[in-house]
Amino acid sequence: MSKKLSIITPHKDDIDGLFSIFKMLSNQTSNYWEWIIIDDFSSEKNRLILRDFESNLLDDNVKVIFNKENFGPSKSRNTGVFYATCQNIIFLDSDDEITPKFVQHRLITVNDFTVFLNFKIKDKNGQIGSFSNINTDFLTNFLKAKFSWQTTAVLWNKDFLQSINLFNEELILLEDIELVIKALFISKNFKVLYDNEVDYYYYLKPIDIKKRNIQKVATSVDILVNSLCNNKNLNLSKSELKFLSSYYYLSVKYIFRSKEYGKIKFVYGNLNTIFKNKCINYKEYILGNIILKLFSLRLIKDTIFLRINRYLYKK
Repeated sequence: MSKKLSIITPHKDDIDGLFSIFKMLSNQTSNYWEWIIIDDFSSEKNRLILRDFESNLLDDNVKVIFNKENFGPSKSRNTGVFYATCQNIIFLDSDDEITPKFVQHRLITVNDFTVFLNFKIKDKNGQIGSFSNINTDFLTNFLKAKFSWQTTAVLWNKDFLQSINLFNEELILLEDIELVIKALFISKNFKVLYDNEVDYYYYLKPIDIKKRNIQKVATSVDILVNSLCNNKNLNLSKSELKFLSSYYYLSVKYIFRSKEYGKIKFVYGNLNTIFKNKCINYKEYILGNIILKLFSLRLIKDTIFLRINRYLYKK
């Protein structure tokens, strides 16, 4: 069999997760895989553990690349693509779970990309569920910040992935969303598979407000919206531009949850961005400014603040 699969896993200080993934890969029904680990500048102790692990491997289907500084997930994944030797590529996080047929199911011919919807979600308590959004208008879903799948669901053709310029390395968050939106716009030949047996479990991490503070979220929203609106290869229609106001609502939700009133300037920045890019009209822009001002002065209940923003901007 000539087809093989490159599996790319970026990580930072998750040695246990990597060992768990390696055990699952070792139990695959097919051995036609290579695993590329991108260590994103873990602690010296963990890098030593990983070097020792690599030196004791009996075959060469595992590569470990050590970043010289912390690059973040986007650049780490792009680095993995550079080192991948296979045409089929998938991104697997160190806390995901896969079944023994995971590789076997992905030894297929991929034109641009293929989406496997045969996954389940695990929460922090181990409860298993499914993605609730099964609307098949996938592009509209993602433009509206309604996510139909996550990173591991997509099996990429390496040439196509490179042709759409990989992950946006400026993005701290939402990098996988921007990539999928670009792919859905540009691809003329992708597939979505619904009926395969479940072969991987995605761990749904609880939102950590401290790690995902409003500045990180708002900065990523700005970069995402500007990138999509200014990409001449996409050429968004007026209706598609309006859908992007849902990402402003994403920032609104974070300021609502975090109560970081002193950082509301970042949400104002997002409002300016979606107005500048014609995602909202002037009336919606003025209303957004008024609502933010009332919220910052504690002159409006938090729940009402969120409800009004949902009505105006969540598509």
